[in-house]
Amino acid sequence: MGTKQRERVRRQLMRRRRELLKRRDEGLLLEQVLSQSEIGDEVDTSVKDQERNLVERLKEFEYNELRSVQRALQRIEEDEYDVCASCGHPIQARRLLANPEATLCVSCAARRRGPTSPGRVEAWLQG
Repeated sequence: MGTKQRERVRRQLMRRRRELLKRRDEGLLLEQVLSQSEIGDEVDTSVKDQERNLVERLKEFEYNELRSVQRALQRIEEDEYDVCASCGHPIQARRLLANPEATLCVSCAARRRGPTSPGRVEAWLQG
């Protein structure tokens, strides 16, 4: 991956990181509001419990995404960004541009996912 492409991906990851941090802060405010709301009847309590569960799941998803973004930024800083974590071969620039958090080359990702339709990976590689 060239220097310009790497810088483009780094900027994209930094924007995503800022976005996730902002959403995390907004989620904390929402949590505060939900915890301070008055207790109502059983239906109100059930709805509030569902809202809290949804907020928790969203927080967990966004936390995991934030960790992936931060790891990708660290790999860029350590000059290991375009190296497959499994086989050590280069990850195609096209894959990283499409999925900046990718840690595996197409072949290793396909193996990890399991069987796919015949020739799908090869066709993508030949693009």
